[in-house]
Amino acid sequence: MRVGNINAVRVWGGGMYEVEEFYRLADENGVLIWHDLMFACSLYSAEEAFLESVRKEVEQNLYRARSHPSVLVWAGNNENEVGLMASWFYAGGYTMEQMKADYRRLYVEMLGKVVARLDPSREYLYSSPSNGIETVE
Repeated sequence: MRVGNINAVRVWGGGMYEVEEFYRLADENGVLIWHDLMFACSLYSAEEAFLESVRKEVEQNLYRARSHPSVLVWAGNNENEVGLMASWFYAGGYTMEQMKADYRRLYVEMLGKVVARLDPSREYLYSSPSNGIETVE
């Protein structure tokens, strides 16, 4: 990235949490990281057992990565907001109101609180991309 004059990179939400060396090299080379959490292009459960599993996963990975100055921003997911609003998803008997409520429960209420508690110095966006303040409202 340094040789190519790349000063920012995105860790995609449909991929994986990177290894420690990735963050260390980003720190050493001044590369900023836009970091999605690992949710992409799908509906996700808002049932308690799943939320608890997700909470543990995100806590462990934020705890591990938050000390790196290269991490610029956290995003809750990749394209789930646009997918929800553009009706990409269909699940019989699962209404749009229920989908929105589950989206808020996972990305706003649960993950938003985890990021605020563990890494309050960084911005948390519900989704990547997002309508920003329009989404919040």
